[in-house]
Amino acid sequence: MKNTIKFIHVADTHLGYRQYNLKERFRDYNRAFKRLLEKAIDYEVDFIVHSGDMFHHSNINPETLTATLTMISQFKEESEQKLGRVIPILAIQGNHDQRGYRRLRSWMEVLAELELIVLLDAQYDKETNSFPFVPASVVNPKGGMIEIGNIRVFGIPAYGSISKDLLPYIYESLPPKDDHFNLLMMHFGIEGQVSNKFGLDVTNQDLNKLKEKVDYLALGHFHRQYSLPSENPWIFNPGSLEVVEMEEVYEQFNRGAFMIESKRDKSNSSKWRKKITPIICANGSAVDDDLLSNRCFLNPIIDLDEGEMSSFDQTIEYVLNQIPKYGVKKRKNANLLKENKSEQNILDQNVDFSNPDIPILAILLKGTISYSKTTINLRELKERVMNSFEVLEIRLSTKLDSAVDGISLSGEKFSSIKQIERAVFSQIIRDYSHLAENKKEVLELVFDVKSKLLDSDTEVEDITSTISDWWESHEELFKVIDSSNDLKNEKKKSKSDQNSNLNKHAGGTKREDKEKNKTSKKEKGEEKSLEDFDFDDGIDLDDEYGLGEPDFY
Repeated sequence: MKNTIKFIHVADTHLGYRQYNLKERFRDYNRAFKRLLEKAIDYEVDFIVHSGDMFHHSNINPETLTATLTMISQFKEESEQKLGRVIPILAIQGNHDQRGYRRLRSWMEVLAELELIVLLDAQYDKETNSFPFVPASVVNPKGGMIEIGNIRVFGIPAYGSISKDLLPYIYESLPPKDDHFNLLMMHFGIEGQVSNKFGLDVTNQDLNKLKEKVDYLALGHFHRQYSLPSENPWIFNPGSLEVVEMEEVYEQFNRGAFMIESKRDKSNSSKWRKKITPIICANGSAVDDDLLSNRCFLNPIIDLDEGEMSSFDQTIEYVLNQIPKYGVKKRKNANLLKENKSEQNILDQNVDFSNPDIPILAILLKGTISYSKTTINLRELKERVMNSFEVLEIRLSTKLDSAVDGISLSGEKFSSIKQIERAVFSQIIRDYSHLAENKKEVLELVFDVKSKLLDSDTEVEDITSTISDWWESHEELFKVIDSSNDLKNEKKKSKSDQNSNLNKHAGGTKREDKEKNKTSKKEKGEEKSLEDFDFDDGIDLDDEYGLGEPDFY
């Protein structure tokens, strides 16, 4: 039995992502993953754990598959040549990796069948409320757990918004530590670690109970690197290996991986001492062994109040003069492009875009301008910047007021669509009293469903399955709601009966008149109006349109 183990923990590599539709960004994600694999050989680790979202899309294209097969195959060959053994990659499926409802298998399962990874994929058994951790091995590369010496690695795929509801069943399914080092891989985030993203509360009792059986909880999903709690941490999230969303640039948090060396405590053989070394993604070329080269992102904030400009043309010249202050190199012979755009390809050949120091600029223009906002042409500004400097891409945003138009825009410094969506959805949920008390849980479901709807690979069955699983795990909540509604309905019915008796004495009820009107409309073939629906009782849309299936409402 080994008394010392070494492994690398990585997640959210998002292979195949062609950010901003740039081929060079597709290559950046591959380069980052390849550099991490090279570090695993340099550190002579026992294994690598990948906590989900290896791919950016569940239905990857041939270029992504070819690149992935090549990188992992070369890694296995190089580790065997240099170390005399193959370093196994133990992985779970994140929400980006999981197959669509109608597909027989995912691409992660294909990698396991090709013996390139060991896929740990313990599934929740609804009948027994348990996770059967079926043993896997390097020669049988799919199961729920794998044992390497006295290290036991367990893996559970992404379960989205119902993850926290499954924690008690996970605890019951895990074996005690004994003298083993127990590592559990899961794919969810911790609340408060990333702005405008939902996660589990770190004080959640069911989460903390796992510590009794887990030495190292290897998470993925959030793209920020963190370890919790601050003293004697046991929850670890490495973050993404490349920038995936612009908010990551604005928030400027660390991303990367963890290198872990764990030794058995000499005084107590059942305890393990961990030495955690963060591997940080650099903003550009790495200058240290514990850094990984990454594409450089720069965020110039250009205040137009500081210049005296009476036209947008003058603003362009002002911006071009400000950009070099951020260390951006000017293109050689950039003057060729002032009128002759055919020279673009020639100039691009003089720039090595594979160099991570060639940046992506996220430029924010702010302040008050003395001309009309209708004269602003961001496309022209982008072209001038691209043609004048060695940059891979420009992303422009504005927070400008115009003294001429009389338009004043206000807002947070880096407000985003996600912030707006969260505010809108929150208000909608608050308007429904039976949902307001559980706003966070409902919001998680809404965003879970929304992310699936935005994924072109998602099928209808994937959505219904997500909602169905969430509904089942929150059944007790809605029983309380149902009983509360029953009480309200009883009160309504009692009041309605009293009114009905009064109206009968007056020669008939309004309800009867309304029903007569409905019957008359149907006989005449008139379309239904909103008043035909009883919103208090909910509308069964399938029954209305003859589909014959029950609804969730």
